[in-house]
Formats: sequence, C-alpha cells, structure tokens
Amino acid sequence: IYNQLLQMLSVTAKDPELTIQMYDRMRAERIAPDVITYTTLIAMHGRRGDAQRALELYDEMLAAGIRPNLVCCTALV
Repeated sequence: IYNQLLQMLSVTAKDPELTIQMYDRMRAERIAPDVITYTTLIAMHGRRGDAQRALELYDEMLAAGIRPNLVCCTALV
C-alpha cells in the first residue's frame, strides 16, 4: 500500500514534502523500502530537477543491497 501511496503522491502532489513524509512514515513503521519505493522517489526528484537527491537515493538503495531494475535505471536518465 505504501508504494501505491508514494507513487500517487509523487505525481499528483505539488509539494514533494508530502511524498517524503509518507516515505518517512513507512520507514518509522519498519517497512523496508524496495526497488519500487526507491524508483518512485528517484523519479520524483528527477522530475523536479533535483538530480543530486536522486543520485543519493540510488546510492542508498545500492547500500541497502537492493538491485536496480530497468525502470529504476531509466528514472536516472
């Protein structure tokens, strides 16, 4: 459910802070992010022109042992 909420918010919310708050809530509830979670956040930051944060999230994903898929790699371009 969190991934669906993150995806919806990342596209529809004018303020990316809402998406970030939902991600923080997910982590607080000890729900581990997966490749879909990271791809959603990477794509959101990329659409908003924050390439630095997108790359930081990519590095965080790799450090967590999560392998990127094609969609994730595309979101970085």
